[in-house]
Amino acid sequence: MDGRVFIGMVLGVGLSGCGGVDSDWQQAPSAPSFFGSPTPVEGIGAGVSVGSVAPVGPYGGGGTVVSSATFSLTGYLEGQLHVVELAGDTTDNTGTFDLWDSGSGNLYVNLAARGNGGAGMLMIGITSPDIANALSNGQWSTADAATGAVSVNGCAGPVMGQWDNELPAVGFDMSAEEAPEDPGTVLVQIKAQFPLDAAAAWTQPLNTLPTSELRGTFSFQRFAQLE
Repeated sequence: MDGRVFIGMVLGVGLSGCGGVDSDWQQAPSAPSFFGSPTPVEGIGAGVSVGSVAPVGPYGGGGTVVSSATFSLTGYLEGQLHVVELAGDTTDNTGTFDLWDSGSGNLYVNLAARGNGGAGMLMIGITSPDIANALSNGQWSTADAATGAVSVNGCAGPVMGQWDNELPAVGFDMSAEEAPEDPGTVLVQIKAQFPLDAAAAWTQPLNTLPTSELRGTFSFQRFAQLE
């Protein structure tokens, strides 16, 4: 597989780009959508129409959409993304959740914060045929991105909302569990590596590029629909 493959695509649903990207930026092709017409949410490609029908897929979809909603979350980012050093709570967070009557579902999250040298945003997508279990005891790594089960991408820029650099993750490890100190709260932890040279990420194999590491956590109340 070409090392330049953009791992920020969930099977059937592509996360939208950072926005504010330079006109010379080489964009990855969008994945085809199998899940109906999306409801736009700033920063991410998310949401489907309740009642729409989707074909069965290995990592989500199949059946009738029974819930599609945004949700609140808190997050923390620490490490380096492009030239931005981050170490603090995220201040601009967005989450969306889609659930099918089959039990499969999609989760999309954006976490953004100001840092030393600019601002950074982490974009995560999770798709599972059993989303309730995935959010209770989920484990993902780089290999899962190639199959479409999960996506991890970053954006960096001089200020919040001006994301001049779009960065596909080179590698990552991520887990989801019920927060030990707060039953009913989902806790997601991730450690990801991103190329330091944003332009080279689109023209050279990712596994040949120098990287930086970004660590993040985010949490939210477990969805009532999953109980």
